[in-house]
Amino acid sequence: MGGYQNTERKVIVLPEAEDEARRLRLKPQLERLVERLRKRSLIKGFKKIEPKTANTWEARLKLRWRAYIIFDDDIPTIFRVGDHL
Repeated sequence: MGGYQNTERKVIVLPEAEDEARRLRLKPQLERLVERLRKRSLIKGFKKIEPKTANTWEARLKLRWRAYIIFDDDIPTIFRVGDHL
């Protein structure tokens, strides 16, 4: 059995996304998302954004708020937190 089991990866959160999460009082949810990305766990509301060719994903933080993520060489970068891109 191979794959990514029991391996952690680096997760990058841009300062703008962190500031926005703090302003919207979503810092605990963002930290939880970063931990799940690091441990390669399942994430609620995680889906690819149109167009399907883009490498941009979104993950739900709360009912209305999302974190927007780009994967580059298996390193997720959270570049925005908000209600839309």
